[in-house]
Amino acid sequence: MKFTIEGFGHIREYLLHRPRSVINATCTAEQRETLPTRARRIVTVSDVAHAELSLTPMHEKELEVAVRSGRLTTLIALDHIYDPRNLGAIVRSAAFFGVRGIIIANRRQAQLTATVVETARGGFAFLDLYIVKNIGRLLVKLKSFDFWVIGADVRGERLQFCEFSRKVYLFGSEDKGIAPLLREQCDCLFRIPGHGDRAVESLNVAAATAVFLYSQCLSV
Repeated sequence: MKFTIEGFGHIREYLLHRPRSVINATCTAEQRETLPTRARRIVTVSDVAHAELSLTPMHEKELEVAVRSGRLTTLIALDHIYDPRNLGAIVRSAAFFGVRGIIIANRRQAQLTATVVETARGGFAFLDLYIVKNIGRLLVKLKSFDFWVIGADVRGERLQFCEFSRKVYLFGSEDKGIAPLLREQCDCLFRIPGHGDRAVESLNVAAATAVFLYSQCLSV
């Protein structure tokens, strides 16, 4: 799948960390000089910085290989996030906090689109998006690999630090939260406390993801 992004800072992230995804890129001569030699070879000088990317979602078999190898120890699973900008913002936050894999369902869920890539900016330079048929079955499989499932839920306990070596953070849809069957798969449920009675009920899912990851960043 091909996408176009603008902004040298974000283009630079792909050139440095996922150069094979860059089909072609342009930037000013001055910007080009800040790149290592290997990256300069695929950059053309222009007044405007933009790049054409090739990004492909991964699948369940590839996720299992990465888990077995020990390359993935912290994951995010999303239960039907419909807004592509929320998905893109989650990707950006996950990349910032060092998460290397995000899991989504193959239907009733925002997929990899231009809006997602644009919102994530350089996020996909650092992580993979895994598409699976059934989130619930996947969580069961991940538990067999000693993963703990940590759900974000307004009815959960006050958010706290989780010292698990392997963990999946599960976030629910914008309107309904985590589905009941998936909630049963959670080893623990945590909420982000607001400002007492004067607080709105909950945060936007993308904002909640950032807060969760910040609270756990020492363990990611």
